[in-house]
Amino acid sequence: MSFRVSLLLVLASTSSCRPTDHAVAHTDTMHISSAPPDSAEAAGSPGAPLTSGDFVVAGVHALMDSMAVVGLLGGPDSVSINDDFRAPGAKLVSWHYRDLIVLLGSFNSVGGVWITGPAVPTARGLKVGDTQERVKQLYGAPEDEFAGEWEYSYQGRVTGRIVLRVSFLNGRVQSLYLGHLYD
Repeated sequence: MSFRVSLLLVLASTSSCRPTDHAVAHTDTMHISSAPPDSAEAAGSPGAPLTSGDFVVAGVHALMDSMAVVGLLGGPDSVSINDDFRAPGAKLVSWHYRDLIVLLGSFNSVGGVWITGPAVPTARGLKVGDTQERVKQLYGAPEDEFAGEWEYSYQGRVTGRIVLRVSFLNGRVQSLYLGHLYD
């Protein structure tokens, strides 16, 4: 019973996260799909360019909404809500699971996923704690490097530009972000 009430409160907060400017038309979306975006592409082979399949983490992908995430992973361990600087009045919601954070955008759809611990690998098998050499084996040389992070990108028909951003500490993967950029 308490899980159901907590879930309803979370869903109520995410459904009211859109901007309050009534002069602008806003559309709520309901993306419930078990297939990854841009067809059912499998993850790329080691060293190959990214595919849409590379952005499926623990079954979560960009065409899912919060209900589909709950159906797959269960309710989150905790929730954090922050202002969406791109749209005054809108919120970005983060659902925290063990070794994984699912980011839900203003329209209640998955915007990205943070991998924060070794229990959750990428589609190619990269985990927190792996070496920089392992990242290069799986993804090739980074397209961009900045402040200790490596970035790889994919341009999808449905998803638009999404990235894999790998953060390092002492030459080992500290965290991975897969999804849209919000910075």
